[in-house]
Amino acid sequence: MIRNRIPCFKRGEILDSQLLENLRNTPYEFYSLAYHDYPNGVISGLDIYADKSKLTIKPGVVKFNNFYYRISKEEIIDIPLEDGDYILKMNFFPEKLVDLEKYYEYALEFELNLEEADNKSKLELARIKRREGAEIRNIDEFYGIEKEYNIVSEINKAQSTVSGVVISSSIMKMFAKKVLEKKETEAIDDSICINILSNNFSREALNLYILKKIGVDSVKSSNEELYRYLSKIYLNLKDNRKAKTSRIMTKNRMIVE
Repeated sequence: MIRNRIPCFKRGEILDSQLLENLRNTPYEFYSLAYHDYPNGVISGLDIYADKSKLTIKPGVVKFNNFYYRISKEEIIDIPLEDGDYILKMNFFPEKLVDLEKYYEYALEFELNLEEADNKSKLELARIKRREGAEIRNIDEFYGIEKEYNIVSEINKAQSTVSGVVISSSIMKMFAKKVLEKKETEAIDDSICINILSNNFSREALNLYILKKIGVDSVKSSNEELYRYLSKIYLNLKDNRKAKTSRIMTKNRMIVE
């Protein structure tokens, strides 16, 4: 279990060194000022990596019910061997007073099981369609993630931005990278992709991009719907010449169309 503590100040109470050290190492005032308008979701970090039968979750910050939870160390979770559609979630516990009522404690833990996240006390981070006989891996392509078995799918991971939630940064960056590498683009495609790769994009910008490209109003769309729209945009873009020739290379020969 991961525990975040903030001091509980009381009138006339002497502040000990441990309490002051905790205050110094816990910049919640900064978080509340910088991310006040952000919805529940991942603020930064919490990248997920698969290694055979384990998941590694990197440190990061997540906002949930107006509190900013810090995960300061890597967390490693075993992946079940049995077939199943597994969901990685963060389970948040109610606030409570601890250590002689000196601190408010906000605790969470990671869960990997078959249960859906209820969004009242849990947030989804990833899904794995587990099938025996293959190792779990991270995505290496943008298109078709929702249909793949034995990959870490972060489509439903709530990446928080100033104007709303978007798909996880790992998938957004995969989209941007593949578009710039393989597709003939317009200025709007280049602009959104560069901003995504620079960690400088928002839900509002993504909504406008989708509206401009395929005429769909995505303001109220879920992450799964956003992924479908981006997949359609990706397929609609023409392959560039360089990408075509690289795909038809065979051994030491290259066939030029």
